[in-house]
Amino acid sequence: MPQRNEQRRTKRKRVGASLPPPRRPFWHKPWLFVTIALIAAGITAWAVVRPAKKVMAGVTTVTSTKSSLPTLMELVAMTPQQLESVDIALMNLRCAEGLPGAEKLDVSGNLETLDIWAERVRSETNHYFHLFLRDPAKFKNMEGYYRMQALITVLMQDLHVGYNPARDTSPDKPEAGEAFFADSRDLFLHGLVSEPHLGTCSSLPVLYVAVGRRLGYPLKLVTARAHLFLRWESPDGKQRFNVEGTNGGMSSHEDDYYRTFPMPITEEDVRSGQYLESLSPVEELAEFMCTRGLCLQVNRRHDEALEAYRKAHALAPAIRLYERFANQKLLNP
Repeated sequence: MPQRNEQRRTKRKRVGASLPPPRRPFWHKPWLFVTIALIAAGITAWAVVRPAKKVMAGVTTVTSTKSSLPTLMELVAMTPQQLESVDIALMNLRCAEGLPGAEKLDVSGNLETLDIWAERVRSETNHYFHLFLRDPAKFKNMEGYYRMQALITVLMQDLHVGYNPARDTSPDKPEAGEAFFADSRDLFLHGLVSEPHLGTCSSLPVLYVAVGRRLGYPLKLVTARAHLFLRWESPDGKQRFNVEGTNGGMSSHEDDYYRTFPMPITEEDVRSGQYLESLSPVEELAEFMCTRGLCLQVNRRHDEALEAYRKAHALAPAIRLYERFANQKLLNP
């Protein structure tokens, strides 16, 4: 071993002898100092002359991780075609901004939570898909029915979302209506995505649609009188069924069920298309704007409520309910 090490040292000496003389370190080069000095001078000059950012007094600037998300006013100004590509969850959360109960609303964070929840639903749905293959009749011989049952089960049992028991009262009682619309957490998605994960028929169907669309499900929101539900409506028309998910689990009813639940609908209302029709994205936004107006109204912010109703009417002028709300005479206290 000593002899072999001596041979290695001799070899290294021979190799080293053939190398050129060592070069001067790069920091010994005069031109480098000149270049660095010029760069530093340029940065300093830019910092001095660049225009200062204007910050409004009393406004806290928050940098969002999704700074490209459109604002509520930008959403309202979009065409129906542009709204086709907008996330229903984003529209819903934007309509909750500035309302009582939305003081800690984090739109980007809520959207990220919905993405995570959708992946949880996807995983569990795939894991138990053998149940559908084994007995499709249990799910009305429709894969979509199985998928919706899995979605609602995961959200309710694993992620603990549910109906706020404090709001489980008859919608035709005036005092119940005041309490129902007073807190935005009962009406919009942030109340379900955040603790204690409770909502109502104004928010639970929106949650199911938001999660389902992330999985590619053909889901639509549908209105009844004083109620929202959802509908699986495949483009080819082969699968179409209503989904009710506000009663502790999933059930499915025909359209006629909602002619009397939770409140009666007249034939004239049905013919006008005001109820029981699948909503388009622009009509979804109008519905959320109307809900925003109701929350503002019961909190005595009447000018803002009327503005929300007018925007809802402008988005969906055929819906007479929005027109009636927009033409109310509300006076601020």
